[in-house]
Amino acid sequence: MKNSLYSSIKAVSFDAAGTLFRAFPSVGHHYALEARRFGVVVDPEIVEIRFRNVFNARGGLMALGEHSSEEAERKWWRETVLAVFKGFQMPEPFEDFFKALYVRFSTKEPWQLFPDVLGTLKKLKSINKQLAVVSNWDSRLFNVLKELSIHSYFRVIVISARAGAT
Repeated sequence: MKNSLYSSIKAVSFDAAGTLFRAFPSVGHHYALEARRFGVVVDPEIVEIRFRNVFNARGGLMALGEHSSEEAERKWWRETVLAVFKGFQMPEPFEDFFKALYVRFSTKEPWQLFPDVLGTLKKLKSINKQLAVVSNWDSRLFNVLKELSIHSYFRVIVISARAGAT
């Protein structure tokens, strides 16, 4: 009975952050590292708390609405970073700081795969399951998956910022 259940499954979808990988050691850590490059010292733990509060208060990426553009994503993130650093010394020039931070989060640098991810993806592919990522993310996810060397496992990658998340 158990085998027939698994054999009837044709596809498996995954969320991205929190399922396949996580910010390591934290988003606040990477914000603080980048700020330090611009001469501003902030406590990563405080930045992490502020990031979570601001992100949630702004409605997460769902606030982008349906079928956003990369320009809209970038604007949303710029406003988020400004809100996170409100009350702190602002890294200057802010546009250069924001660009460096935005690019950092489009690479593998701040992300760490969970230990069981590669084995799980390999096993599912070996038994001919179609794999997808369906996640509340912006367009940088495509590059993150590529840099983490897992993009080729997925037949479909759907991000809320492009598919519409309202």
